[in-house]
Amino acid sequence: MLLYNLIFGVHLYLSIKQATDAVAKRLTEQVWHYANEVDAYANNIVRMAHSSSGLLSRKKFIDRLDVENYLENLLQEYKLTRGVSLLWLKSNYRRWKVYHAYRSDNNIHVESNSNAWLLPQHIWWLQSQKGRHGYWTEPRGNIQTGWLVSYMVPIYSGNMLQGYFMVDVDLADLRHQVVDTDIAQPKFSILNGFGNYVQTDSDTALKYQLQSIYQSQDLYGTSRLWNDIRKLVEVGKPIFRKVWVPMQQQEYWLVGAPISSGNWWMTTHIRREVALTSVREQAQVEALVMLLSLVLIFSCACLVSDRISRPVSRLKQSMDDFTYRQIKPVISCSSSDEIGSLTESFRTLVDKLADREQALHDARTNNIGHLVQRLRGSYFYFNLDLDGCITHVSPSVEAVLGYKDNDFIRPFIGFLTNQDMKLYYREKFRNVQAGHWGEAFELDMRHKNGSTRRIEIFWSDMGGSSGKRTLIEGLANDITERVNDTKKFKLLLDSAPDATVVATPEGIIGMVNTRAEALFGFHRDELVNMPLKLLTPDKERKRHPLLGELNHANWEELCLLEFESVCVDRQSRLFPVEITSNPLKTDDGLFISMAIRDITERKKIESEVTTAREQAERANQAKGLFLSNMSHELRTPLNGVLGNAQLLLRNRNLPEHERKFLQSIEASGKHLLSVINDILDMTKIESSEIDLNLTANSVRELMQDVQNILIEKAAGKGIELRLIIEEPIPEVVMLDENKLRQVLINLVSNAVKYTLKGSVELKLAVHARQLLFTVTDTGVGIPRGDLERVFEPFRQVHANMQVGGTGLGLAISRKLVVVMGGEGINVTSKEGQGSKFQFKVPLVSGNPDLLDEKRRLQGGSIHMNLREEDRGIQVLVVDDIENNRDMLAALLMSAGFSVRRACNGVEAVEAVKAHNFQLVLMDIRMPVMDGVQAITRIRQIKGKGEVKSIAVTASVSHEAKECLLKQGFDGYLGKPLDAGQLFDSVARLLDISFEEGSVDKVWDEKQLLSTLGIDQCVELVSMLLVALELGDLESLEHSLMVLKEELDSNEFIDYLLNLSRDMNVEKLEQLARQLQAHSEQSKSVG
Repeated sequence: MLLYNLIFGVHLYLSIKQATDAVAKRLTEQVWHYANEVDAYANNIVRMAHSSSGLLSRKKFIDRLDVENYLENLLQEYKLTRGVSLLWLKSNYRRWKVYHAYRSDNNIHVESNSNAWLLPQHIWWLQSQKGRHGYWTEPRGNIQTGWLVSYMVPIYSGNMLQGYFMVDVDLADLRHQVVDTDIAQPKFSILNGFGNYVQTDSDTALKYQLQSIYQSQDLYGTSRLWNDIRKLVEVGKPIFRKVWVPMQQQEYWLVGAPISSGNWWMTTHIRREVALTSVREQAQVEALVMLLSLVLIFSCACLVSDRISRPVSRLKQSMDDFTYRQIKPVISCSSSDEIGSLTESFRTLVDKLADREQALHDARTNNIGHLVQRLRGSYFYFNLDLDGCITHVSPSVEAVLGYKDNDFIRPFIGFLTNQDMKLYYREKFRNVQAGHWGEAFELDMRHKNGSTRRIEIFWSDMGGSSGKRTLIEGLANDITERVNDTKKFKLLLDSAPDATVVATPEGIIGMVNTRAEALFGFHRDELVNMPLKLLTPDKERKRHPLLGELNHANWEELCLLEFESVCVDRQSRLFPVEITSNPLKTDDGLFISMAIRDITERKKIESEVTTAREQAERANQAKGLFLSNMSHELRTPLNGVLGNAQLLLRNRNLPEHERKFLQSIEASGKHLLSVINDILDMTKIESSEIDLNLTANSVRELMQDVQNILIEKAAGKGIELRLIIEEPIPEVVMLDENKLRQVLINLVSNAVKYTLKGSVELKLAVHARQLLFTVTDTGVGIPRGDLERVFEPFRQVHANMQVGGTGLGLAISRKLVVVMGGEGINVTSKEGQGSKFQFKVPLVSGNPDLLDEKRRLQGGSIHMNLREEDRGIQVLVVDDIENNRDMLAALLMSAGFSVRRACNGVEAVEAVKAHNFQLVLMDIRMPVMDGVQAITRIRQIKGKGEVKSIAVTASVSHEAKECLLKQGFDGYLGKPLDAGQLFDSVARLLDISFEEGSVDKVWDEKQLLSTLGIDQCVELVSMLLVALELGDLESLEHSLMVLKEELDSNEFIDYLLNLSRDMNVEKLEQLARQLQAHSEQSKSVG
């Protein structure tokens, strides 16, 4: 019978397969036939279009009536054509005459117009450059109104384009005329090479208004719907495909064939079960025939074998009962044939097997009991009958529950602690009785001493023997300690200060604490088994290191330390968090423990700190800008004071009292400059921008300079200023002269300020390879509580004493000592008795040659003059302040330069164009055009770009200097100007040398006048009077230089030049009067 079923099944399978293949082949052939029908009609349209194009190309002139009749006849002949058009070029200016015949409401209409854009296929112009061959246009329309395609043929007369002939076809009309849809009513579509619908009956496309078959992929859940149309059209053969559509959970058949004339693809689809409806009905008929045949054969077999097989079946049933259900069979057979003998033998076998099974059971129970007693942990083994009574228990029960094994032989349920446990136990026991063996479960059982123990139960069917009912054997494990540890762990977890989440490597939450519930707003039961990524917003998931597949991740990748991310709570609130994680290896596998801390407040504080820091930086920038502007505004007038003082001091024949007045002016100006520098130095020190400049120095001379600077100030108060130098002291020491001088002057000046009587002592000694400086006074002293306050900026302890100053001196001095390598300034004082200030700087011996070179460069630089061969070098001085401009010009002229002036950048550019200057001294901040713009323009002047330039500015910061040098200047001088630095910079840039000015010689005016003739006297008088009246000593100097060259040499002219350079206007006026008197006297004598 089994063989019969197998043969029939194979036959049925092969029949269905053959029928299925036949249906698929028929469907493919039918679609291929329809595609050829459409292709044939399309080719017919193509031939008609080319024929009409050829006919029209031979016409030199177009008659409107002839054309309209011709087009109307074509439409009547070709029933499936929607419209025909002739586009005729009227001139070379792209003007067209359009003749258009079309169907509407079963009627043919003909129109003509000069505007081609009235045609529905207005896209013709965009495709009119495709050559002399005809082509199908892209479809136009939509899925609801239908699509039209047009075949266009250009009309040429020779090589000249005359127009286009166009045929409009509605593919829906064409397809419905040639396609018979009687094969299970499939839906047909025509696609272009891009997958766009040209025509379709698809319900899905019409319902969802799809423009392309690829848009249906999301609806069907598959991406394999004709994604190779272009290739299939090129191959030119039909194709049959089977596609499983997940969204429908059904198999679809796809059939397609090419329409070569238009590079289109005709396709249809049908559900497999619909296509195979007839096949399925045939299979059902064959299956019914097989079933009837099977029933007939089975009935005959039963009638024949009943008398033979019934005794054997009863014997087999008894054997099955004994073998599989452990029920001792009741065997009865009265026959004495072979079957009766077999039955008796089976009865004997059953009895012997029952005895053996009982023996094995007893032995197994004892062995398992002994084995359980040797297991690590608290276990005991037991047997139950189907009434739930304990039939056997291992002696280890005493170690677990305190009962002897004999005391434990009673109903198991009696050892449970409460009613809930009993109900739970009964449910489990009923499942066992029904044959359902579940997983291990836990029960609370009563110990003999009254305590409760948590017991884990494993049980299974043990079977029965000798007619006894089925037994249950079980293994009990005391897990009280493990349960308690778990409770402690949960309590510890809940007591954690942060939200704690324990998740699997797959990102499923397994455990959370109370703070996690509060943080995310979910109940614990909701969080457990929730994907971890649901607590993280979408944009943060990619960068979160714990949201990927972590089963094979490195241990270090699972350990996060204060990783910052963003979480989302139940209310969709986003908040920043800090995550620290560690992997946990347990018996149940790998877990990741995460401590999550809400850092919203910390981020808020950090934002406030950042805002405060930015505000402080802006305030600091504002302070720096204020100090820079203040420095510029103070240095500019101070430049005039110190510059003019240095200019006058160049005259070595000044009376001593005038020299003292000038030196006092210079000293006062330098003191004011030191106050400005104190403020700027404090700013530099605060921003750590101050640099150390070590040079070779004589520390003795430096101490003496400090004493000389302040000795008159001390003497004015009746105070003795003593200088003590303890030998030995190195002759040459490497140190920053300016910073050390500033510190010493500050300390000694303060000592003089606050000493009303007595003395001030400045002392130098060497101590442990360091220079030790001490300033001691007998002044008012400093209270003990104010010893540190004296070093605070803008702090004056004795504010009631009108001593002046900025209150920055000591603050700057202490920090300058640290910059020079010292440890600061130490002060000791007794109020009313005086103070002592001490500091140390490293002792670094220097090379005496370096000191000699420094003295040579510095000595007498204010009295430098040009050598005779370099006199007359042309220099341009540019400054918008007249005093600065005149002072600098006079200083240069006194050294032998020829100087011109300009008051802004525009004048400077024009002056450079007009004269050949070797050097330009340029102020930076000027109206009209500043110095930077001016030097940029000068560098662009042809032939003038190499003129040397020095920036003269009150902006003295290092950054300002570097910026100006990058912007085109060759040198840099800060205001107030130092004459020595000026001459050094000029000598370096122009590659010239100065000679040190000597003491002015004594001129004998009477003897010099006697060497002049009358004409020379008259000429000199005229020069002097004009120059003095205009105040133009520069032009006077130039005229005297010219006159001196004409006369070869004249000592009187040298005398006048010397007076002009010294700007001694009073003496020049006196000499003009003497010259005038001398000329008149010479005339009268003559």
